[in-house]
Amino acid sequence: DSEVANDTVLIDPRRDPTHLLFGFTGGIALLTLLVNGVLAGPVLKSLGLNRSSKERTRIVDSYGEHLRKSTIEQMIILLGRDHYSNIDIRTIQNSVPFLKKLTYHELRFAVRTVKDNTPLYE
Repeated sequence: DSEVANDTVLIDPRRDPTHLLFGFTGGIALLTLLVNGVLAGPVLKSLGLNRSSKERTRIVDSYGEHLRKSTIEQMIILLGRDHYSNIDIRTIQNSVPFLKKLTYHELRFAVRTVKDNTPLYE
């Protein structure tokens, strides 16, 4: 019984190096996060990396157009189903912000694209 009691002592001298190691590791990690978090903004500003380049802006705009076109096509596919046939397109335009300025030409082009990509039922 005394051996079991000695092995379960809460203050075990063999644990001191482990506590010290975890303390140092946690302290270094915290210090690193604080230094990087505080200095990241000023360093990026001084290097001029906080502004978008023309290429990045063009890529983001291109992706936005792709997203808009695919959303319009998916909307056309869904509106073609019987379950959604009673939904008015103005309701969708009011609910989806980047479809508010949907033009007739864009809608017609999307309908044509969906029609061309949909297989015929026989």
